[in-house]
Amino acid sequence: MSGIIAVSLLISPGAYQYEDESRVCTLTRKNFLISFLSAIIIFLFPMITITILYGIIIWHIKQHNRIHLRSTNAWRLKRNMKVFKNIFIFTSILGIGGTPYLISTIVNRIVPIPWPLYSISFLSIACTSAVGSIAILFTNEQARKIICAKFRRRQLIIPNATMNKKSVKVNQIATYHHKIDEIEILPANN
Repeated sequence: MSGIIAVSLLISPGAYQYEDESRVCTLTRKNFLISFLSAIIIFLFPMITITILYGIIIWHIKQHNRIHLRSTNAWRLKRNMKVFKNIFIFTSILGIGGTPYLISTIVNRIVPIPWPLYSISFLSIACTSAVGSIAILFTNEQARKIICAKFRRRQLIIPNATMNKKSVKVNQIATYHHKIDEIEILPANN
């Protein structure tokens, strides 16, 4: 839905305008209605959608927990904490990224703000979307282990027997070879 609304802004003559201050054709801050609607589409709508979806996931987890026995209570508590942590991380990232744009749009309606502050608000959206992608990657345990091993110049060895277990063996990879091995040539046996 937000994609349809965003494309409709491309058709609107008042949405994207060339601004002399930045020398860029961008969402204009001179038209309050368009800039406020784009702030809602870019920032508030995804944040509310993610919060609602995670709320539905938590509700299903609680309904599922009522069915099972209490023997796996510690495991369920750990899983629930992981879900709550992910909710907090992703909504915080969205909140931090969209708040400067929303505030600059509202303040610009009252008092004109300098162009650099408005540019920083756009930059915050781009940076936090990159941070959000990295956060999604690092909340996955297997992906985090692989990336950390690559940064340490190590190679992951996952045996077939332990594929379903959470154990991973790491071998060091030699990055520089300064040793020269002498090879002895043996006579051929005819």
